[in-house]
Order: sequence, then structure tokens, then C-alpha cells
Amino acid sequence: MKNRNITSANNLQLKGFTFDPLWRTLKSRAISSYSLEYEYNLNPGLINRLHNNHNFTLYSIIDICNMLHIYPTEMLEFITTEEQQPEISSPAGISPEPDLSEHYVHIGVQIRYYRKLRGLSREEFAESLGVSLSALACIEDENTVFPITLEFLFRAADTLDVEVFRFLQYS
Repeated sequence: MKNRNITSANNLQLKGFTFDPLWRTLKSRAISSYSLEYEYNLNPGLINRLHNNHNFTLYSIIDICNMLHIYPTEMLEFITTEEQQPEISSPAGISPEPDLSEHYVHIGVQIRYYRKLRGLSREEFAESLGVSLSALACIEDENTVFPITLEFLFRAADTLDVEVFRFLQYS
């Protein structure tokens, strides 16, 4: 991360930036560094620069966003000094984003249950969903929090011939 401090008109100090949102986005879409290199044809040096929060031109950021079909906010965020960060309040009636970890784990366990009930191997199921075997293993693992998309949830339900709400039910 570059440490070039920039002070804005409202005294908010920017300390640098991070590509952590990119890695969270890629994880939620089951896209690995390997996939970036071999499926999206990103240069390994570029991937390394992303991992290490090195500088990029605006054009490179735009190219990567277009290639992955993501917004810049899903790729990078600016880091400000903690003591000068403005307090961000939620609109009336909206609470801060809750921790959904236990729900993701529950959904993954339910998906595994219905997959086994249908007699599908993990390999067959991953292939039919178009996801990697390792991503599916993470989703189904009760010790791993792996955020999934609604698209994935509906594809899994269709493939398993199960109504989506079954994945969300608690006994």
C-alpha cells in the first residue's frame, strides 16, 4: 500500500488504497488467482501487484473491471486515517449490515444434504453448476464461511430439483 497522505477539503486524510474488495468479490464468485491467470488471461505479475496493493493506472483498473464485470467499488477501497473518518450513519430504519456467517454455513450444509439425497457426487454437482470443485467444497464445509450469490442458490436449487426456501429452513 502506498502511504502518500492526501488531505481533502473536509480534513479526511487518505492514506492509501487496498484491493481487498476485489479478493472478496472473487471469492464470492468462486474465481481463484489461478482462474484469473488461465481463464481471464491476466498476467501473473499483474495478479501479484493486485495481491500486494501496488499502484495501477486508471486504465488498468477499468480494464480489469470490464473483464470481470464488476464495479470499481468491488475492486478497491481507499484507506483513511481512523481518527478522521466521518461517522457513517444508516438511513432511518436500516441497521448496519449483519454478520451472515452462520447463515452461509447453514445454506452450504443444506445444499450438501440435498446433493447427497439426490445421489450426486460433489464432482458431478460442481460440473453441473459450472463451479470449481474447491469452491463447492468450501460452500458445503460446515467449518468454512463461503458467501454465495443468489444466482448460485437458484442454480443449485434447479439442479437439485428443490425449492430454494429449503436451503433457508432451520429445523
